[in-house]
Amino acid sequence: MNVCTSTPWRTFFLVACLGCQALPGTAQERHVRTNITERGGPASGNYYCVPTYLFGTQEGDYIDGVRLGTIQQLETGGSPGPSYSDYFFAGSNTVTRLAPSVEYDLVVTSGPIASMYYAWIDFNGNGEFDTAEFLGDQQSGGQFEEVTISFTVPTGAQIGYTGLRVRCIDIFTPTPDPCGVYDLGETEDYAVLIDDGAPCTPLHTEGTSEGDFIAGVQIGSLQDGTGTTGSPAYTPPRRSVHLAPGVAYDIEFSSGAYEADLYKAWADWDQDGVWNETDELIGEFHSTTAFEPHTWTFTVPTDAWGWVRLRMKCADANTMSACDDYEFGETRDYMLVIDHPLLPCFTYNYIGANNGLGMDQVAVNGSVITNPAALPNHLITGSDPVVHVLPGSVLNVDVTGNGSNEGNLVVGYIDLNNDLDFDDPNETGPYINGTAANEVMDFALNVPVGTAPGGHFVRIASYGEGFEFVNGCYDPAEGQVIDLLIIVDGTALPCIPGSVNWTSEGVFIDGVELGTISNLNTGARYGAVYNDYTTQSTDVLGGQSYDLNVFNGENVGSYYHAWVDLNDDGDFGDVDEYMGGEILLETNSAVGLVIDIPMNTPLGEKRMRVRCTENEGATPCADSNSGETEDYTVVVTGTTGVQPHGALACNAVVAADGNSIMVTWSAVHGATTITLIDATGRTVATTATGTTSALLPTGHLAEGAYTIVLDNGGQRSVLRSILAR
Repeated sequence: MNVCTSTPWRTFFLVACLGCQALPGTAQERHVRTNITERGGPASGNYYCVPTYLFGTQEGDYIDGVRLGTIQQLETGGSPGPSYSDYFFAGSNTVTRLAPSVEYDLVVTSGPIASMYYAWIDFNGNGEFDTAEFLGDQQSGGQFEEVTISFTVPTGAQIGYTGLRVRCIDIFTPTPDPCGVYDLGETEDYAVLIDDGAPCTPLHTEGTSEGDFIAGVQIGSLQDGTGTTGSPAYTPPRRSVHLAPGVAYDIEFSSGAYEADLYKAWADWDQDGVWNETDELIGEFHSTTAFEPHTWTFTVPTDAWGWVRLRMKCADANTMSACDDYEFGETRDYMLVIDHPLLPCFTYNYIGANNGLGMDQVAVNGSVITNPAALPNHLITGSDPVVHVLPGSVLNVDVTGNGSNEGNLVVGYIDLNNDLDFDDPNETGPYINGTAANEVMDFALNVPVGTAPGGHFVRIASYGEGFEFVNGCYDPAEGQVIDLLIIVDGTALPCIPGSVNWTSEGVFIDGVELGTISNLNTGARYGAVYNDYTTQSTDVLGGQSYDLNVFNGENVGSYYHAWVDLNDDGDFGDVDEYMGGEILLETNSAVGLVIDIPMNTPLGEKRMRVRCTENEGATPCADSNSGETEDYTVVVTGTTGVQPHGALACNAVVAADGNSIMVTWSAVHGATTITLIDATGRTVATTATGTTSALLPTGHLAEGAYTIVLDNGGQRSVLRSILAR
């Protein structure tokens, strides 16, 4: 079929459908449309310049076919014929998908004489065919010859629909003008969908060309009323709205100009790009009239956080999924931004560094972070190596700008009070404007005296040109945001270990039990890398051993270690200060360590350190790859006068049944005294005997660990017993 002859394409179609009984709203009737060669602008969404020719195709310089992916327009040329054809959304053989970083062959069939063929794709989506978007040229040498133009889609090509232009010109020029005037030839435009597959991007072969679109959307502060005939058939998440978990919201929208369409919406709560309908479908609506308003109400899940894509879609169909392709219709993605309770406020912008006004990398005190140029253009990370700084000093920040860095505003922030925003006094640091491409911009970020020791987030943000910043939680219109976890060391405290990934990988402490210390359910992924719990304390006795229970986080295979600063010298490196370490291989469990307090330990408060790391040989101060550190207080109030770790000189045996403890030993060396001590060091029972056994009633005592001190004629032994019922 030759659509470029003098016989109108529509005439052929009507003859083919003679006798068809099309019902209103069916696909059969929907395909009776205006002449493709005269479409464009509002109808198809093709707003590119229309090139002209003085004599067009009258001498045989024309395009007789174009093949690229699913674009299969064959035998379309003619002389005489139109010198310009707009094939935007003109059916399944006029639209194709292209993926970034992939090479393709564009095959053009020539007319009957030798001509030059040129091609462009608007990869940056700015509505123009720029010089860098020229795909190449080929000359035909014979009648109806196929010529091939090979090209690779740039890695950073704009996701969504854009234009492909193929031009036939009767002359060769090294600098072809996609919009210019030439003597002889023809131009054809097609729609291509740049699709990186993350997530799926539906293809609509007819698009919004006949009124199947979303006319307007409002979600909270987000208002998007741009829908018209000719709107893009897919819109990536250029717009966003901040929502809160556990709160209900309305999606108010209006249908398009075509009366009978299906509208649906999904929220990708688990951020897997699938939009499972069972869990993530927000609602569906069948319109019956043009521009019909409708409202869906949904509640953000209480555990939702991060950057969640909301997909809205309409199609001339009875059923619809989030990823499938359809003929008529439109798909829009929006970004729902939901803060995490343990992470700094999230920002979002769609442009990012696509225009060159971002950050290639950020270095803080020499620790370098390379910024990935990808949505949501907000990176939260640790530093490798971990950045340590003392209160009253500065952080030296080096920001390397992008290729269009001139005028780029870069600002530094630090969350001094750990409230996860950056709008408190002294939290907004200096700023600098870029003056040249790829410039390294330097500034110092103050860490005031009195800053609490431990982990703090530093935010480095680029905002593009002409932006007057309000606070660190503001959404940039362009640019990027990097949050970096650093460690502020204490000036009068023991070392504070850092961790590259802190607790983000599930390596954390979820509870500690020792004597009267019972600090449970405290851990979480993305929780603090260091916690000072030294206000929580328990009394201990010199010469005694105590059970320390440490509960694990989400990551099995983590190691748990404990130290006590027995001599109060501010470190944990002296003899007997390491209390041991164990690995946990199951979730929701606890590791049992033993805190041994030597008999000669000085009285008073001692700092106890508990660490969770990914490695077996952890030290009390060294930075790790993942994990958490917690400090507590143990108070040495006295001594039992016995050594906890000697051999059992009397070979004593302990048996407990819940209501009593029976102690037996092998020989009598003299008068024997048995003392029962609870986990706090308090004596709860004592008895004397001249035989080789003793029964201690325990029915009135609480369950738990007890220490038995046996003095047999001057030979002392210490035994352990667990009382359980």
